[in-house]
Amino acid sequence: MPDITIFQCLPAYRALPANRLIAGIQKQGCRVLLDLEDSISDVMLPGKSALLKQQARIELAKIFSLNPQFKFDVRVNSPHSDEYEKDMVLIHSFVHNVRSIFIPKTENSDTINKVLNDTGGHIPVNPIIETLNGLKNRNAICTPQISGRVEFFFFGNYDFHLDANIFPICEQDSDAYWKVAASLIETVEKDFHFGNSPYSNINDMATLRYSLGRLKASCNKPFAVMSLHKKQTLEYKRLQTGEVDDIPPKIENAHQLVRETYISGKLKGRSFAIDKDTRRIITPQEYLLAINNHKQY
Repeated sequence: MPDITIFQCLPAYRALPANRLIAGIQKQGCRVLLDLEDSISDVMLPGKSALLKQQARIELAKIFSLNPQFKFDVRVNSPHSDEYEKDMVLIHSFVHNVRSIFIPKTENSDTINKVLNDTGGHIPVNPIIETLNGLKNRNAICTPQISGRVEFFFFGNYDFHLDANIFPICEQDSDAYWKVAASLIETVEKDFHFGNSPYSNINDMATLRYSLGRLKASCNKPFAVMSLHKKQTLEYKRLQTGEVDDIPPKIENAHQLVRETYISGKLKGRSFAIDKDTRRIITPQEYLLAINNHKQY
């Protein structure tokens, strides 16, 4: 199996609890991706999102200060947003703590070059392709003329579905997911490395095994994965040298009552919810799609 780089995602939410998790992730030899974008928002009360992001930057500065010798990966807000400029002020203050910058909703190479220029070209970037335009423009985005400071091109499945208004979401146990991913892998691997989308059902290890099997079959170069929980991180670590599955798991991804479940399980100050019965993460994209499609989900 090609080498696997594991990024465990953590919202820049509260510094001290996050710091305890960071210590455990470090022991696993995984990279820590601190998020200022999707997980730091409120889709039910959008007016609160700016305040949440402001507080997240304060907490992220604390995390940096608590770990002066450690380098983190940071997902900033869209370079086309006001929040991005505020994120970059923080990045410049703690540049020695930043290993790479994840660029959300990348749709052209100009955006990548903007971020590289804004950091003086000293920090590598990991662009995320997660919109219809991004997928359509993938050949122009993944051009060899772009700076060599790109580590991985990631696919963002949940934002892609939201942008395309596709519901229910095609998860990583489906051929529909791998049809889209395969088209991106083919383009990315001409000159770069592929990074796979996170998977929200944190208790479904069967799909993680199947997903790694598909990545093994599709990728000719070392690739990256995102983990949303310690359980996923430990399973990815185990699978680095263990057996993976080549048969899709028979998992029923229940989409009933998404709106009600999201509202009742939404975590305070975060964008996502936890289904109290199944313990799976319900993404804000899934909640918005359920509303957009006017279905009784």
